[in-house]
Amino acid sequence: MTPRRILFGVVIIFLLFSLLTSFEITNSFDDKWPVKEWHLEKCNKQVLFLADSLLNSPSISIAYKKILPPSGNKHDYLSMGPYWWPNPNSKDGLPYINRDGLVNPEVYNYNDDHLYEEMVNAVNILARAYHQTGDYRYSKRAAEYIDVFFVKRRTRMNPNLKYAQFVPGRREGRAEGTITISVLNPVLLASIGELEHSPNWPKSLKRKIHKWMRDFYHWITTHEYGVEASRRRNNIGTYYYYHILSLLKYMDEPEIAEAVIKESVIPLIKEQISKDGAQHYELERTKSFHYSLDNMKAILGIADLSTELGVDLWGYEENGQCFIKSMIDFYVPYVKGEKQWEWEQIIPFYFSDLNVVFTKAADHYGDTYSKYLIK
Repeated sequence: MTPRRILFGVVIIFLLFSLLTSFEITNSFDDKWPVKEWHLEKCNKQVLFLADSLLNSPSISIAYKKILPPSGNKHDYLSMGPYWWPNPNSKDGLPYINRDGLVNPEVYNYNDDHLYEEMVNAVNILARAYHQTGDYRYSKRAAEYIDVFFVKRRTRMNPNLKYAQFVPGRREGRAEGTITISVLNPVLLASIGELEHSPNWPKSLKRKIHKWMRDFYHWITTHEYGVEASRRRNNIGTYYYYHILSLLKYMDEPEIAEAVIKESVIPLIKEQISKDGAQHYELERTKSFHYSLDNMKAILGIADLSTELGVDLWGYEENGQCFIKSMIDFYVPYVKGEKQWEWEQIIPFYFSDLNVVFTKAADHYGDTYSKYLIK
């Protein structure tokens, strides 16, 4: 294992800890810096340790891939659908068949998902370190990561996902391929937004990364895969809109973002959340708890972005149902032990993973939710 892989293993563990203790830390770098002060003090040393390690680590690019996409262009993002396996009924294994929730190890032959995540983690850690210290070294190093990944001609990623989550024998790319970047980009864009407050942030880089994001926004809102993702009623659609709203916030397009919330996001949430608060599309999956939790996190992220735009999704209700509150309340009897989880779950899960959700609920609906936190 290379030193860089070891370092990023530490980074990922730290970020998972951050997600479990404060969801807001991955969502926002606004002027108020919403993360609780005790959490910042607790994490300060870890952040600076990791940031210092990143100062001398190599930059990251998807342009060094060994397997090229169908375009033959090393700058095009490439990944394989994780739950697709060789067909046992054909000699060549094609077309691949779906085994929901079971990851085919072949996906690890395609490294772009991992590299994108590494880049986002690095920029996020450096942005936090810069925010805490004001040390120009951290913002300068983050700028180098971004410049290599998105701007430099030899190493940049093209602003598209045409070959993301391909399926051998079936598709060169899919709407599902938007999910990885849709999960990560809200973190990246919040980090970049914080870094751009640095007086030493390169103006040329700001201009170029804004152009890249606008080009990507055009692609994801017009290409068939992006359009299809926007029509999905499950987590693919939720993360699509979380991503879109993050892009629009970064591009300073509040009017368009508000229209997206009212015309697309609200109808999506109403369809996803049943009368009893269940997320029925996610409960159909083989990892029902994890998919419903991940989808809920995206909804809460959207709700926070919507608040900044003057749209209250936390309190949005219709016919006596406050949708987000009922979604959170759905889990309470399971956490209290009054009910047993009855949906398929092929890997272990822990109700303590809901702590981040109940922490957010306490902020918006009252301290009653704090008693459901599991230590």
